[in-house]
Amino acid sequence: MVEEPILTALPQAKLGLNVMLIIVWLKIGMRLTEEAIPKILEQLNGIRISEGEVSHICTMIAEEFGEYYAQLKEEVRQAHARYIDETSWRENGNNLWMWAFVTKGVTLYKIANSRWHQVPLEVLGETPNGVDVHDRFREYNKLEKETGNRPQQYCWFHILGDSKELAEIYGEEGEFIHIGLKEVFDEANKFEHKGTPEDVEKLIERLGHVLDRSFNNLKCRKFSNNF
Repeated sequence: MVEEPILTALPQAKLGLNVMLIIVWLKIGMRLTEEAIPKILEQLNGIRISEGEVSHICTMIAEEFGEYYAQLKEEVRQAHARYIDETSWRENGNNLWMWAFVTKGVTLYKIANSRWHQVPLEVLGETPNGVDVHDRFREYNKLEKETGNRPQQYCWFHILGDSKELAEIYGEEGEFIHIGLKEVFDEANKFEHKGTPEDVEKLIERLGHVLDRSFNNLKCRKFSNNF
């Protein structure tokens, strides 16, 4: 008796690999509950599985991707720059945190019990390369110290969001800050990651023209000083 090797299923699996990957996508990518996924599969495809099988399938796929996940983690550690963010996450009725590490070509997710700096420290290690880009959450200050006081950058999306709020609420001074920061941001993007140290110094000088002044409004003054 001769059979072709089966390439579209994992050992001991009840379902094909494509269906298993769809289940993982529904659970992680679409953030559907383990109660909802079996209902969707039965309604659309006539596939009947239990809620427990959803969890088991996710575990099997995670184990299969183990070596690849380790490879991605190393790429994130060696990247010239990485964006880091965290958001709330629910799993099996428990409140957890989903951490995302985004570099050019790689997005790595880590589901953890904690929102503290130990999570990115475990992912990045104590001697990562490059710059961390984040939203100024205080735990990143601790991460910076634990990894050798490396360069940090505040996320421009959050910066411009905050300055837009200043413009909307605090009038002329807030608008001056927002417009000035937008102009610096647009100018920086024109370099397309090929700016020289001299270009950077000129951008910093332009930031100084925007922020290094005595604002009458307390919120604008505080924003400027923190920046």
